[in-house]
Amino acid sequence: MSEKEKNFEEKEEITAEETVNDEATDSEEKEESFEDIFSSLREKYNLDPFDGDGKPVEQEETKVFYNPEEDKEMDEFFKEREEGYTALYEEVDAKIAGVDDEVLQKEAEVFNLEFKKENKPIIETPVQQEFEDVFSQSDEALVEDEEIEEETPENIVIPAQLPAENDAEIAEEIVADEEDVPAKKKKGSAGEVIRKIIFAVSIIALIGSVAWLVNDYFIQPYLINKENKEIENILVQTMDADPEEVIEKLNNLDEEEKAVTFASLREINPDFKAWIVVPGADISLAVVQGDNNDKYLNTGFRGKWSAGGTAFIDYQNNEPFFDTNTTIYGHNMRDGSMFGNVKNYKDKETFKDNPYIYIYTENETYIYKIYSVFLTNAKKTSDDGYVFGYTFKNLSTEECFNSYMEELRVRSYYETGVDYQAGDKLLTLSTCDRTVIRDGRLVVVARLVRENEDISIDESLVKDNENQKFPAAYYDKNKMNNPYATDEKWEAK
Repeated sequence: MSEKEKNFEEKEEITAEETVNDEATDSEEKEESFEDIFSSLREKYNLDPFDGDGKPVEQEETKVFYNPEEDKEMDEFFKEREEGYTALYEEVDAKIAGVDDEVLQKEAEVFNLEFKKENKPIIETPVQQEFEDVFSQSDEALVEDEEIEEETPENIVIPAQLPAENDAEIAEEIVADEEDVPAKKKKGSAGEVIRKIIFAVSIIALIGSVAWLVNDYFIQPYLINKENKEIENILVQTMDADPEEVIEKLNNLDEEEKAVTFASLREINPDFKAWIVVPGADISLAVVQGDNNDKYLNTGFRGKWSAGGTAFIDYQNNEPFFDTNTTIYGHNMRDGSMFGNVKNYKDKETFKDNPYIYIYTENETYIYKIYSVFLTNAKKTSDDGYVFGYTFKNLSTEECFNSYMEELRVRSYYETGVDYQAGDKLLTLSTCDRTVIRDGRLVVVARLVRENEDISIDESLVKDNENQKFPAAYYDKNKMNNPYATDEKWEAK
């Protein structure tokens, strides 16, 4: 190992003994700027800021096969780096707690509008690939996804070139090292060059990703949850209430109290329509409706930029909760906020414990029984040119409604035992789910409890769907025969 490599590793070493001083609460520290935070952390952890535009290098897709036997030293180094970054994230979390919320909000807006748009890291990490934005199948709401491949050694792609100064440094080290290396070892120098390139690019990627990770893992979840709890407090006069508490308090509001509360929320946002509570997904959120399906993708309830946006009703629902089908969209956030925990309903045990969705408007309370939970696609390319149209507003015939409900039953992860009949009103929750297909949508459909109907469910009828219907991409990915390939495609009429 060259002297430069030794110095480099010594410089990069991070010890677990370096911890944040949580007791520093003076006003000067609270007003510490976002850039000051990063500067101090870079200095403390010896992280040099990435010098460049951060955009992917024009490259040929060169496949590099990782050899664990030859790269044990590199493995050990990155294991230490992972531990170091864990300590770094913990310190960042603590420092953010001491920064004024207004400062955080402004910095988050600038960061997302400028940095994320123009300065993406050279290598997109698994964390970035897991970020799940939205929602709608409508053209204006769809976000183009970059293809996500499994991270296997065969899929590691290395840029064809690095910044010139990095190439020069690596070349100098290679020449210096080879002067005293036997001829037999020099024969494998091409492999050494490749490993050095992997090493250098990985370090750049790690450093370049820190700012992105801090924003998306700490700042955005903090701001999203803070706003949601503040709005909820206006509704029920209790901070950090769980969904069951929210339901109890809303049910106990008299008409006058409810009118005043809803008027207060409309003063903040005139687009406010309802409050949704889904106990099994830990959802208690304000619901709005814009004049298109783009407005609230990245706009919080108070009108500020937000990665989590606001839960919103499809703009095509002229009469929300009175149309045959009312669709509500929400971001699938990695920390479980917004619609991030809708995935809980893939498990039938969650349904058994919490089979209801509650909608509160100023004049009515609607209770829905969950009928189907399924995965579908947003793009035609994932299902042989077909997209299942679950976001319709109304259907023209009873026959079409019945065939739709049957289609939901076949697609569901499990049988719920909930019945249906013509004239039922449906509520649909839609969010992203890329765990199986890259343009996947996880959908929950519930039907309104009828007047004088027994609200309970029969758990004996709840059972797994052993032949669940998926989009064609699911069967292709798992190298399975698609038993539904020749089925008639359901269309809203």
